[in-house]
Amino acid sequence: MAASELLKSRVENLRDYELVVILTTDTPKEKVEAILEGISKTIAEKEGSFTEVNHWGKRKLAYLIGRYGEGYYVFIKMKAKPSSIRKINSDLRISEQVIRHMAINMDEE
Repeated sequence: MAASELLKSRVENLRDYELVVILTTDTPKEKVEAILEGISKTIAEKEGSFTEVNHWGKRKLAYLIGRYGEGYYVFIKMKAKPSSIRKINSDLRISEQVIRHMAINMDEE
């Protein structure tokens, strides 16, 4: 197998990720579920899936982010391809309800 083929096959393998999303506290429950459904569809398109979803609920932020002192936290463990994570990051970055988010590749520990 050529080096470029090996690299391409490695890059598109499913990997374990953890994603934390902090939403505004005034986000309706239906909108929270719609955001999670969008993330789920994005990773399912490339054979990924959620392995765990925890709603941590409303918590005080360590410091103000914009005008927000509190946020609604959602923690997600998932199996996804790197290209799915890039799309999720892009989608969450433009969402008005998302204060902050972070996806971590757990395979690189």
